[in-house]
Amino acid sequence: MCKVLCCASDDSNSQRWTCISQDHAYSSYSVVALSPHHDKLAIGNLSGKIKTIGIGSGDEVREWQAYNGKVFNLIWNKDETLFSTGPDGDLICWNVASSSRVHFPEALFKCVLPPCKHRWVTSLAVVETGVSPSGSIALVCGDRSGSVHYYCMSMDKSHHHTPIQSFHGLHGKHGVSHICTHRGLVYSAGRNGAFMQYGFCDGQLIVIEERRAIKGMEWIEQLFFTDRPEGLLVSGFHSTDFVLSSWKTGEVILKCYCGGAHRAWDFHIDDVLSIATFSYLKGKQLHIVQKQLQKITRPLLQESFHGREAVGMSIVWEDKDSGHVVIATGSEDCDIMLWSFDPRLGSSHMQLQHRLTCSGHVSSVRALSAVASDQEGSLVLFSGGGRASLKCWHVEFCSSQEVSVEASVCHEQLRDRISAHSIAELNSSLRLQRIHAKRTNESESRVMALTSFHAHCLEYGKRLGDGYIVVSGWSDGYIRFYHFSVERKKFMHLLEFTFHSHCVLSITHLVLCPREDGCDCMVVALTAATDGQIALWDCQDLLSNGASHTDSAHGDKPAGSHRDPMSIYKAHQSGVNDVAICKHSGLGGWLLVSGGDDNSLYGALLQTSAKSRKVDLFPVAIGSNVHAHSSSITGVGIDTTGHVVSVSVDQTIRRWCLSVAECSSSSSSTEKSVAWKLIQSCFTNVADVSALILLPKGYIGVCGVGIEIIKFQREDSGEQTTGPGLRSTPS
Repeated sequence: MCKVLCCASDDSNSQRWTCISQDHAYSSYSVVALSPHHDKLAIGNLSGKIKTIGIGSGDEVREWQAYNGKVFNLIWNKDETLFSTGPDGDLICWNVASSSRVHFPEALFKCVLPPCKHRWVTSLAVVETGVSPSGSIALVCGDRSGSVHYYCMSMDKSHHHTPIQSFHGLHGKHGVSHICTHRGLVYSAGRNGAFMQYGFCDGQLIVIEERRAIKGMEWIEQLFFTDRPEGLLVSGFHSTDFVLSSWKTGEVILKCYCGGAHRAWDFHIDDVLSIATFSYLKGKQLHIVQKQLQKITRPLLQESFHGREAVGMSIVWEDKDSGHVVIATGSEDCDIMLWSFDPRLGSSHMQLQHRLTCSGHVSSVRALSAVASDQEGSLVLFSGGGRASLKCWHVEFCSSQEVSVEASVCHEQLRDRISAHSIAELNSSLRLQRIHAKRTNESESRVMALTSFHAHCLEYGKRLGDGYIVVSGWSDGYIRFYHFSVERKKFMHLLEFTFHSHCVLSITHLVLCPREDGCDCMVVALTAATDGQIALWDCQDLLSNGASHTDSAHGDKPAGSHRDPMSIYKAHQSGVNDVAICKHSGLGGWLLVSGGDDNSLYGALLQTSAKSRKVDLFPVAIGSNVHAHSSSITGVGIDTTGHVVSVSVDQTIRRWCLSVAECSSSSSSTEKSVAWKLIQSCFTNVADVSALILLPKGYIGVCGVGIEIIKFQREDSGEQTTGPGLRSTPS
């Protein structure tokens, strides 16, 4: 005989068991499911009958013949509808909300699973796609064979709907354990120790990425999205132990020996009381383990930096009044980290606070470029890395004190032509959303450098609509232009060409808006490569002459060709690692500086002239300092005072004052030369320095094997050392 027992506790905490139902028809075989509100129990048997029982009263019993064979599984949805799976993969959604005992529960719709060995549903979720027709429903379910199926159907109970998409064997042979939705994305967990992230693009369900839980957890059972500091909680089994862990921090919150997952058990988190309860049957006894989540003690540890060397660094947001900034760093551990830095706190309280870790790249992230968004308090961040990966992240800020609300991400992965839309994990202050992915077959190339600007800066860009132009330099020597559409949230490949025939190491740009009447605004891109040359490109001419036939997001990729720049500067004997350009009021022109592998610094003073409605840049002074550092120079910048700051692998940061003098060399192409004068120098504790940024209030940031914020003392102090700063090393 099958008995249903209910346990209740009184004020004295003594437990009392009550039998609320018993039936011989369910004694040999039964499947049981408890409703989300814990007020109904559904039971299915071997003969195809389903019974629902009201918890507490026990008299609210409804029973009906659902199938002509075995009921394989029962699953409650959040809206108290009941899904059942019968023979031949027959999936039915039942409306059991009515309290009437007479009427047969209504079948809202029916689905059929594709043929497989274990043909029944183990988890499902009704999802909002944003594009489903009125009166239709979208359903994502996982089966015992490890496959995930996507249905989009009408409420037609006379028709058995088939999946419009299936991902076969995604979670291995042990099956899918959990499917849920969070902030517009779909997540599935399986008994292969992984959980997947999905998004929607053009009405299709797209797999974005696979994530793993803590090391050794081979069976993931459920995902809990919380607003707690631990973030996403993952429950599952590690050998014979039940484990609840934080995916964000990797720490184990609850661990209980139960003998393994192949016994009867259940787990629940009470969000109101913050209590985690794990119950299981062992030795014919019920064991209950509870833990108060609020009493979890957290270790006092320094906020960790990247797990490996940081190779890219960029300022993504800045408050001009306060100097508060948000910094992005890219690393060889394939992650992007966002940090906030507030120089107003002073040296004793100054901290570099971690705000978000953006995961998704599959190789080292070297290139970062940020552009202010059209929405107030937000921006877009483009990132590029190995395996031809290019991504775009949209970040929103709620205030200058907190970088918090939301970040969405769109990316183009140049390998297989697939599209994706998803939202990634959130932490306590920033939410991450992936919107798009697209790939071609150039997976061996790496994005080495990026620069970006609003499309409306170009006449050609205005025809493309709202969005951004992204200029990228690649390890195969190509320079590629993309347009990112804000409305469609997609990349469009505009143009690619080669000039350097070597790996492109650095890219930046400047916008010229002259006051001369009749002259159009001009965007000049600067590229530098391992051939030691710096090339200047008129973006409007490049796109107008080479990309007019590629105004389709689904068109063929533009063929690469050789292009000639508007001007070339032979700056170094070998690779040019970094380039910076800025309007210099003291020298009366645009100051172009670069640092290279030949240990030298290069400077050129450029001026503008109007020709035929166009602006031209020409050099008036050029000069190099061939002994600037004792090792390769990896970063240069021009601060607000017009001084040049450089950093080298020799772990020195130097500050230079530039002036224009009469040229003493007859071989020079200009009558005047740029003279370099060292005014300050200091040592950095960061080894293998790879990037440099200039922060407000005179602070300097460098990264490599760690990160350090430095400030020079005032020049009139006579000291060559640093002021108050901070540093962090890899975890």
